[in-house]
Amino acid sequence: MVPRAISDQEEFVSDAFLTFPMRVKTLITDLYVTWIGMHSLICGRKPAESEAIILSFSEILKLKDLKGVYTLVILVKSTFPLRIGGLGEWLIKRGIYTYTGSALGRGSTDLAGRISRHLRMNKRRKWHIDYLLCSGKASIEAALMFITEDRMECNVNQHLIKSLNPTIPIPNFGSSDCNMGCRSHLLYFGSELPCDILVRKICRLYLQMGEGEVFVLIKDKRHA
Repeated sequence: MVPRAISDQEEFVSDAFLTFPMRVKTLITDLYVTWIGMHSLICGRKPAESEAIILSFSEILKLKDLKGVYTLVILVKSTFPLRIGGLGEWLIKRGIYTYTGSALGRGSTDLAGRISRHLRMNKRRKWHIDYLLCSGKASIEAALMFITEDRMECNVNQHLIKSLNPTIPIPNFGSSDCNMGCRSHLLYFGSELPCDILVRKICRLYLQMGEGEVFVLIKDKRHA
């Protein structure tokens, strides 16, 4: 697969975009998408500072051994009740959520390992997010991340709150070890905002933060 890139500088879609599966086109509509030519690939062309690299979930091993901060974009298609460990029972509303975390280790705790675990349904419920993702009612539509060895999940979460004005659906969700006073690392963006628009907004925020390389993972047929 040829690498793609997203930029926050233009609203342009290349001709190659027309060949993408409908699910992919829907998810990244209105993003700047361009194909990097074979010559650039062989020469190891790196994206410009204003670009993010797009990969599918099936290409997740390309993130092996990389450390960073990530934000999951989660779709809940219908409202349902959910018991979440020590947080008790909550009503999970239909709509779009984000969850922000860090992957700063090696192996199962690098970016590839951590995101792969989030994608698996069959796992021990260890974290608050596991209860939501193992419910059968929520699906990860995209994952955005930037490369860093610093623990910046709270910085990113606070940036999302201040810039995009979501609501807090469940206090203390995923924020027990927060060092910046985050009320929750699960944010709710309602049921009206299209998923692709939210992905674009978060991608721009990641690029504007000026940290390491930015990646966007999007759902493919294998994970549909």
